[in-house]
Amino acid sequence: MSAEVDVIDAIATIPEKQDFHGYSGVATLAVAADQATKLKAPFPDEAYQILPTGEVYVSQVHYRRRLNEVFGPGAWAMVPRGQFVAEEKGKKRFVYREYALVVNGRFISESVGEQEYFPESSTYATACEGVKSNALTRCCKDLGIASECWDRNFCQKFQDEKCVQVWLEDSKKPVWRRKDQKPFWNEKGIVGGRKVEDKRPEPSPAQRVSVPLVSEEQRKLLFDAARQSGKPRAEIVEILEKVGGVKESSELPAEKLSAVLKAIESK
Repeated sequence: MSAEVDVIDAIATIPEKQDFHGYSGVATLAVAADQATKLKAPFPDEAYQILPTGEVYVSQVHYRRRLNEVFGPGAWAMVPRGQFVAEEKGKKRFVYREYALVVNGRFISESVGEQEYFPESSTYATACEGVKSNALTRCCKDLGIASECWDRNFCQKFQDEKCVQVWLEDSKKPVWRRKDQKPFWNEKGIVGGRKVEDKRPEPSPAQRVSVPLVSEEQRKLLFDAARQSGKPRAEIVEILEKVGGVKESSELPAEKLSAVLKAIESK
């Protein structure tokens, strides 16, 4: 077993005090009619994104904002139910933890969050934060927040109206993106034979020498960090250029991800 996993296992065994147990207050939260309407209200169109594999999702920051809007900051929390668990699946590494969503001191739902861990380009703390955010989005289904992302009809309509499948160089399967997003740097055509109209930028030096680039999951972490930071787009682009040496997140070398995240999260 690698040294990195040994570190994870060591951290995962650190005991913690847990103040919330069981299912206290389950199914007793009084939700006013206007609160219920706000909870299940759809998000703005731009909040919905799609993974290259086709899953429609809403970033965790929108869930947090919705809970703050409906219940108020400090009136809800994600309470850990156990320790962090690390697991290796082939060449991939994952971190898991179970959380309970508590609102006004009452149990709402529970779920196990997961996050792939990239020790060569990110930190254990970043992976753990991703686990918590993933559990939050799952728990919020029981409150009706963004539940449409688990509705097959909604997802199919979103794919048909807002998204497109494209071919990438050397790819065996097409991938998804929003129609209004810039083409991938290595995009060569839209499924159906139509060529990409946008001119693709020249490969960066990192791409020319085959330096491993950030994965789509890592880019999602980057986007979430950018949204949470509140920094304007121009400042994020400047950080990418100065710290990462690139203009597009898809061109960012994996080894520079941690430094870029720290720069984005800094005050």
